[in-house]
Amino acid sequence: MSAVPSSLFIDTNVWLDLFVASRMGHEDAKDLIAFALDTNVQLLYSPVSLKDVEFIAAATFKREVRTQGERIDKARALVARQFAWSCVQSMRRIATAVGMDDSDMWLAEKYYSIHPDFEDDLLLAAAKRSSADYLVTRDEQLLTHATAPAITPANLLVLMREFGASS
Repeated sequence: MSAVPSSLFIDTNVWLDLFVASRMGHEDAKDLIAFALDTNVQLLYSPVSLKDVEFIAAATFKREVRTQGERIDKARALVARQFAWSCVQSMRRIATAVGMDDSDMWLAEKYYSIHPDFEDDLLLAAAKRSSADYLVTRDEQLLTHATAPAITPANLLVLMREFGASS
């Protein structure tokens, strides 16, 4: 039996890890997404993640520029926007958005009693709707409270490599 799943629901933090090289989980996210694409695993995301990836990617770029002692002028602000937009476009190119409607809001409200983070609860509802094999996240609280099989990128990569290669 193969451990290579057919679909993965990717949390916002993993997308950010993929795009922002300075983030702690960058290498794992990069390797996992590359392996998934090489093995035709369907990648899924919540539309809610797009706005967060765009905003946080731009903010991170600006913060890194400031950390280097530089100021954010018009040219750097434009680069930050272009970088953030390219992250969103990349997500849309390699993955599929999971639809969302009022039933997801209802389900997220129910999840709130076990995991009081509404944004994560919306992701849980989208992951449930998607029927993905795994919710992939580095969020420790979400891993603990997930209502579907949840795993870190590093652990999933081990499973996929170990068992997927032998199938």
